[in-house]
Order: sequence, then C-alpha cells, then structure tokens
Amino acid sequence: MKTALVTGATGFVGSHLIAHLLEAGWQLKVLQRDAERLPRTTPVTAVEPTLHSSAAQWAPVLEGVDVVFHLAGVAHRQATEDELERVNAQSPALLAGAAEAAGVESFVWLSSVKVLGETSAEPLSEAAVYAPADPYALSKTRGEQNLRELSVHSSFRLSIVRPPLIYGVGVKANFLALLSLARLAQRGLPLPLGAAQAPRSLLAVANLCDFLTLAATRGDGLLHVADPRDLSVVQLLERLCQGQHLRLWSVPEAAMRRLLRLAGREGIYRRLFEPLQLDCRDSFRRLDFHPALDSGPFLDEMMTWFLQR
Repeated sequence: MKTALVTGATGFVGSHLIAHLLEAGWQLKVLQRDAERLPRTTPVTAVEPTLHSSAAQWAPVLEGVDVVFHLAGVAHRQATEDELERVNAQSPALLAGAAEAAGVESFVWLSSVKVLGETSAEPLSEAAVYAPADPYALSKTRGEQNLRELSVHSSFRLSIVRPPLIYGVGVKANFLALLSLARLAQRGLPLPLGAAQAPRSLLAVANLCDFLTLAATRGDGLLHVADPRDLSVVQLLERLCQGQHLRLWSVPEAAMRRLLRLAGREGIYRRLFEPLQLDCRDSFRRLDFHPALDSGPFLDEMMTWFLQR
C-alpha cells in the first residue's frame, strides 16, 4: 500500500484525486489547512508544515511517503505577484527538494498549458517554447524552470504535468462560465458564438486523476495530457445540450474581437474563438496511458450536476 502527500486536497482537482486514491487503497497525508475543510469522515492524516516550510521541518512528515502530489496553487485574478511567486514559482522546488532529501520516490506537480501561451497554430508538444501571456502563466513557467533545474541533479522521479482546461463535477472558473452559456442555450437564448469553431483541448478530471497516478510510478520530466478528442466551443455547447437545436448566430470574428477588446475582455475572445491544442502522443506512449475515448459521459455528468445546484 502506497502513501501519498497531497497538497491542494480541497481544490477542484485535489478533491477528485483524494477520492480516486482512497478508492485505490492509498494512505494519504494532507496539509492541516486542507484537512480542516475535508469531510470529517475522510481517512487522511493531517500534517502541520506549510508550502514554505524548510526541508528540516518537512523531514519527519515525509518519512514513509512514497509520492508527493503537489496540486496547491494560486490562480485567481486578484492574486498579488508576491502570492503567485511564493506559491506557484517557489514552492514546487522547495517541496521537491525536501521530498528528495527525505527519500520520497516520486514528485508530481500540476502545471498548466498556459505556460505555452493562450493559442496554438498547431498542437503543442512537450518541446514547445515557453510563451506565458499573464502573471499566472509566468509564475507557472518559473515553477517549471525551478523544478527542471532541480531535476538535473536529482535522483528521484520528478514529473511536471501540463493539462488544458479541466472539467468535471464541482468545476469552477472558466468552465463554469461555459456551463452558464450552455444553460442559456438550452433555454433558447440566441448566442453570438456560431463562429467559435476552433479546436480546443479539454481534460476530464477523471482522466487527469488516472494520469497523475500513472505519472507517480512511470512518469518523469514534462508530460502533456488531454482528452483524446479536441472540441470547439460550438461542439462543446452542442454536447452539453445533448443534441438540442441551438440558436447560435455568427458574428464576424474581427467584429467580435473588437467588441471584446473595447470591453477589456480580449482574453475571452481567445478562449472562445482561437485554437489551443496539446500534442500528448509522446506522454501517452511513455506512461502507456489510454484515456476514455468518449468524453460524453463526463460532460453529461457535469451538466447534470450544474443544473441541479
């Protein structure tokens, strides 16, 4: 039976990973702050150190731990540069260094496709160059760079996982906004999204949990993961609405970009109308990973949850 330390255990991904690991028979340790927010019946061990504790403070906690899943991060727009730097850029290498010193076998850190930019002319491989476009993406880039520098002199397995937009029951932020659009479309409201046909990589949180678990035992280095089929916003809305006829009218993309730029929301244009795809073939081969071929059931489950909230 393996033992894992999971940071960010009460976040969207963390809560799903906790359930996934417990079902698989893992023993789990989580940060005290996370433990206080978990249901009291969750069988986890709470530990006192924080993300910024020293290796010496982490040593007794990491004794007997086989894998560290470092999911904790700062993503909200109100975060200061200092918060982003401390949590996203510095903490991964600090915790990884402590884990190596304590004899942990494997360290898995959740990064983001955003380190490679907001759009892609073609699917982005693990070798694509960094192109962060905002402070969050820059902090994740610095986190990756610090870990990669550490791995040069490291003897243990260290994986950096780059997911695209993640969805599932309990989703927040950008995907929650898409669900709100789908609900409006279901009600017959016309939406100016007919031209949103660009392919975007997506990732079911269930597929991500499977991938993270494999990364803990087989992974090393940079890893890309996404669902097998990329979807445009139009295809996604159609799937969420289960084939219902939608009233989507096409606004010229240049006009839509101009309108959103004037409203200070050009980032929304990129997320809706421009492609962003990951090339995961090498990562899937290295981990012998086979994600679910049909994302439909995952999307249906999430939409049902959303409508019943």
